[in-house]
Amino acid sequence: MKGVERVLERVVIDSGGCWNFTGCLVRGYGSARVQGRRFYVHRLAASVFLGFDLESRLGVLHRCDN
Repeated sequence: MKGVERVLERVVIDSGGCWNFTGCLVRGYGSARVQGRRFYVHRLAASVFLGFDLESRLGVLHRCDN
């Protein structure tokens, strides 16, 4: 997915293995534009790495919950 590389450039993995996004925040959540649309980064990561449907209304919970 075009733009994902830019998102990954803004990720720092901490000593506990948590992926922390250092880019734009919207309402406390990492946010990025990909192909002209804005997505929360945790939902975008679930789509790229787990095959999650971005159009789904299901929630995405990240393990570290930070």
